[in-house]
Amino acid sequence: MTDDLWTKRSTTAAGQEAGRVRSPDSTYWRLKAYLLAQAPAPRQLLRINALAQELGTSGTPVREALIRLATEKLVVYVPKKGFVAKTLSAAELHAMYFLNHTLLHAALEEARRGGVIRNQDQPGTASVAPSTGMKETDIAHVTAMLFLRLANEYGNEEIAAIICNLNDRLHHARVAESFALDGLQEELQTLGRLIDEDERSALVEMVRKYHERRISALEAIHRELLLLPFTNARPSP
Repeated sequence: MTDDLWTKRSTTAAGQEAGRVRSPDSTYWRLKAYLLAQAPAPRQLLRINALAQELGTSGTPVREALIRLATEKLVVYVPKKGFVAKTLSAAELHAMYFLNHTLLHAALEEARRGGVIRNQDQPGTASVAPSTGMKETDIAHVTAMLFLRLANEYGNEEIAAIICNLNDRLHHARVAESFALDGLQEELQTLGRLIDEDERSALVEMVRKYHERRISALEAIHRELLLLPFTNARPSP
């Protein structure tokens, strides 16, 4: 992976959507979408001028956006060098799988035991119907939306905010999962159906199995994560 990555126009759905954003924080949102749509090499230097040219803006808003992304642990600031791409270590990946499960399990258990009424009026609660033939990035996006639904409908704003951040930080790992695990589309279809049907006890078990499966395959997933910058054009298994 070379610095040419940062001068190429993203052709992913995330990149196309980012190009339509025109809010006061548009540079931040477009840069985040752009970086998530790429597979940068570990510690790859993120050149501010190249990113500014890619996003059609100046260096100042890009620098401000990178500072914000660094606080979210999506990029890393290295003194005297600048901002570099963040790639999860195996230990970090394990910790985030564990945290994601802990938060969702707590929300679902509380809802199951206490008869909590689902909150279906929050952002991110639209029904998601995973389809067959999804690409690796589609699987990552659908996974994020389903977990955000769980956090919004059964949890609270604090849980949802953390799940949002974990969704971003785990995005590339979830793409890598497509090369290390099979049956992901069927898994997501089952998860989506259980959410739609409000099967709380089954959801507790489903979320547990989902995360245990990934922790068991951690070495293989992390290996594929490190290979993503060089193999992101591979077809799905």
